Amino acid sequence: MKETFEKLAKKYHGKFTYEDKLNPVFTTSTPGVKHNQQTFKLLFNLKSAEIELYNGMGIINEGRIVSSLMDISEHYDFSISFKDHFSRLFLFGRPFYNIESNNLNVKEFIQGSDSFHELLVLSKKYKFYPDTTGKSSAGFYEITTVYSNLFKERAELLDPLCKFHIDLVNWFQDL
Repeated sequence: MKETFEKLAKKYHGKFTYEDKLNPVFTTSTPGVKHNQQTFKLLFNLKSAEIELYNGMGIINEGRIVSSLMDISEHYDFSISFKDHFSRLFLFGRPFYNIESNNLNVKEFIQGSDSFHELLVLSKKYKFYPDTTGKSSAGFYEITTVYSNLFKERAELLDPLCKFHIDLVNWFQDL
């Protein structure tokens, strides 16, 4: 995982940080127990946007990528959710993802995006279910993707996630 983050930092001219520390676990039955928590972070800029990729491994096995850009004057909130592999058994040919937005341009852009189609393929291949939202908050527009790190191929998904966020940031900034 560390090597993948280093490669992405070089590719996107970003700053990579890594932390590996033992944290105490406070329980009454096992005093003095500690757990290992690894944190990987990559921060890079794209035009006037800031993109942060975070992966935690240990007690917290979650990945997150957040793109922050200046607030957009129009209402472009959206969300993308994926059905898990069990639910997909009952979809019978219907899409295994859902894009919600009141703005049809946002939905059309996402559905036509090559980077989104790459994530669809990887979602099927690795049982990967990221949740993505885009919304205005505190003077910024934030695009956030959250996903689980509980699968072996998690490093293979970092670059496609970055590409998807880069495509979204470029599209929103070109409005």
